[in-house]
Amino acid sequence: MKAKRRNFDALPRSAKLPVEGTVCVHNHQLFFSPSALSSPNLKGRYPIDDFCSLGALAGDRVVAYVGNFPGTRYKRHTKWHECRGAASARVAEVINRCRTDWIGSYQIRQGGAPIVRGDGVNAPAIMLPAEFSCAPPEHGLLVRVEPLQAYDCRETPVRVRVVEIIGREEDPKIVEYLIINRYALRDEFAPEILKEAEELPLGLSVAEYATREDWREECVVTIDPLDARDFDDAICLRRLPERQGWELAVHIADVSFYVRPGSALDVEAQRRGNSTYLPARVLPMLPERLCDDLCSLVPGKDRPTVLCLIRLDTQGRVQGCRVARAVIRSQMRIAYPQFQGLINGGMSLGDARVDGMLRNAAKLALLMRMRRMEAGALDLDVPELRVLVNGVGETIGVETLQSDESHRVIEEFMIAANEQIARMLRGASIPTIFRIHTEPETDQWVEFVRLLRTYDISVSPIPSREEMNKALCAIANHPDETLLKVALLRTMARACYDTHPVGHFGLATPDYCHFTSPIRRYADLVVHRSLLVLCGIEKKETFLPIEVCGRLAEHISRTERISAAAETEATRRRLFAYIQQLSFAEPLPVFSAVVVGVWGHGVAVDLEDFHLRGYIPAEFVRARGRGGRRLRGKDGMPQAGSRFSVVFHSVDWERSIVELRPVQQ
Repeated sequence: MKAKRRNFDALPRSAKLPVEGTVCVHNHQLFFSPSALSSPNLKGRYPIDDFCSLGALAGDRVVAYVGNFPGTRYKRHTKWHECRGAASARVAEVINRCRTDWIGSYQIRQGGAPIVRGDGVNAPAIMLPAEFSCAPPEHGLLVRVEPLQAYDCRETPVRVRVVEIIGREEDPKIVEYLIINRYALRDEFAPEILKEAEELPLGLSVAEYATREDWREECVVTIDPLDARDFDDAICLRRLPERQGWELAVHIADVSFYVRPGSALDVEAQRRGNSTYLPARVLPMLPERLCDDLCSLVPGKDRPTVLCLIRLDTQGRVQGCRVARAVIRSQMRIAYPQFQGLINGGMSLGDARVDGMLRNAAKLALLMRMRRMEAGALDLDVPELRVLVNGVGETIGVETLQSDESHRVIEEFMIAANEQIARMLRGASIPTIFRIHTEPETDQWVEFVRLLRTYDISVSPIPSREEMNKALCAIANHPDETLLKVALLRTMARACYDTHPVGHFGLATPDYCHFTSPIRRYADLVVHRSLLVLCGIEKKETFLPIEVCGRLAEHISRTERISAAAETEATRRRLFAYIQQLSFAEPLPVFSAVVVGVWGHGVAVDLEDFHLRGYIPAEFVRARGRGGRRLRGKDGMPQAGSRFSVVFHSVDWERSIVELRPVQQ
């Protein structure tokens, strides 16, 4: 359905004063996300009428009105929807453009001029190419274009110049390039930033050693994944005299020692907000010189750290904590499989002192975890899917990474450090950035409760930590446990950053911040600088005002969301291409699928091997399927929880949907 142009000059009384915010994208639809500082009472995001965007794209900073605008329509995928009674947004002014080029599909229409159809994420719907700086592309190729005029999607199609031919959308080798452009990610470092990184001193001065606690002879080790490139955290566990408890030392790379406020490195790290991890490429927050060398706690090298020293009793209860700058010399780099082998009792790491310390660490972490669970923390660990890519950018397989006891030991120690640092900073009333997680929305929880009922599991429709733990206990060891845990995760509010420590719902703690990964998160670097003031190392004049912290918290929450969306889409696109590639094999591969949503036109299923959503049209699923109770509804359609064996049919690249067909029974 084609939307008609309407007169939007008159604003209803429900419209608020114009507020500043950012344009974001969800399910191929533009939304307005108000700034917490300019309008603290407006929370969440509001759909933007496609004819009221002033050409704003994802990532653009805008001023907009928010209110109940009659007749507001927005386009999701290929269908038009109307905001009935819900608040929406109208862009009044574009303050800052995130980018000035975009990617689209070059299409040659019968009897008409060629067009470039935008990808629905960061481009107007239709663009009219006027010039080429390269050979004219073929139909269906992805191209990068630049506008030749100021654009407003309410007006005539935008005149653009095609400047680069990228390739076919289904080509897995261009996934990362496509995602980097689509989400306006920063991939290369400017020469002046690399120069500043190269000029940093390799070692510590004698004077610097004198200002730090010396842990170079202590049993300090790093524990990371097998393929880790940077090592930004290390641990050491010491027994207190007369077996009165433990001292847990969490050493974090002292990035603040090298990255000074206002430097070119600092400005770039702040812009990026965090590192982004795509299947075939990492976009680091800091240059390689820092990530892989100066700030990497490699064995046998002196490295500056920020130390969080936690004192615990024999039952894992925190008795005290202090912070200091230190210098370490890691004794050993340990991979998780090695640590797990040690915990299982069949492996030694070749150093009796390290073996003994880590066995004690595993026992202590178990006590700490039990205490967290007793306090109401949610156990939401789900297997992680990893896409395997070869040296030429081709997807060659997938693997599922399951969290085991070795992962949980480090997780407990890092959670404890983050919690204690947040508690110290809050108690000292020092402006900083906290990690917060609020209670889930009732509507989303009710949808999950309905899903549980199809599995004969009953919980209250009123969300609470107790009801969530009840649900987690009920689905434990169920064949669909992973699927249901993911569904529960979708009911949760997204954790974000804020200057007010309102607590972390999922971890059941009133105080939490990010302290343990300053190499890849700017929030952690801000926290480190706040600690330096707390410890008297930096002057109080270096305090960031609360307003500045607020803007930073909002900015890095946004960059985190963008990175997460980019990582998810890159993984999904590679999985689509991989499944499509498998469909040429003989015999045709068969996948297991579980129904997670039912509509009149078809069903949504979860491909268990790929943690991926798929779609089966209604005509192929009526009176088919197997397994599960209450398999069929009155209309012959399957219900949630029903299982199918399916084969690949096609991929709709524009809507990011993989279509499947049930195997004939």
